[in-house]
Amino acid sequence: MQLAELSRRSAQSIATITYYMRRGLLRPGERIMATRADYGENHLHRLRLIRALIGVGRLSVGATERDP
Repeated sequence: MQLAELSRRSAQSIATITYYMRRGLLRPGERIMATRADYGENHLHRLRLIRALIGVGRLSVGATERDP
């Protein structure tokens, strides 16, 4: 799926998704063109997990980051 569909299905803005990728919370999609990537169900699942940790678990974005 494209980033726009991932955004729609996860109910997260594209800006939020790209922020999570920059912070290392979400892996980038598989590049299919220079400016396009493909995202799978695992990305959707991970976004839901991140939102649950931040929303329900009341963790900060920093607390949910992976170790470098």
